[in-house]
Amino acid sequence: LIQVDDLAINESLSGDWQNILLLGTDSRTDRTYTLTDSMIVLSINPTTSQVKLTSLMRDLWVEIPEHGNAKLNAACVYGGPKLTVRLINELFGLNIQYYVLVNMQCLAAIEDSMGGIRLDVSGAEASAINRLLYSA
Repeated sequence: LIQVDDLAINESLSGDWQNILLLGTDSRTDRTYTLTDSMIVLSINPTTSQVKLTSLMRDLWVEIPEHGNAKLNAACVYGGPKLTVRLINELFGLNIQYYVLVNMQCLAAIEDSMGGIRLDVSGAEASAINRLLYSA
């Protein structure tokens, strides 16, 4: 992995908002970093209690140090979440210092801790899902 010591934080931004990068991967293991399927900047203003979510395009073409041009979602593969934070700070002039990385195992644990998710599916929806899952 590329070692990242500097997150390229934009020091000129107001301290009124705290930005946190939310990263979601489809990994089923915690041993390696994989492509990030979801990248969202969570912006919180503690004074006004405002919260904003900004979704980033994972297919944005960027230059990744030591790897050349690639999609933004590949940054996590080459340098973990810290490299992803650095690139997003550089690209968008942000001051992100913190991140949350969730994989499929973690997502299931979060859902379980909240009591699970109930999803009502009609017969027609179930048939369509089964056709997609079992058509070969």
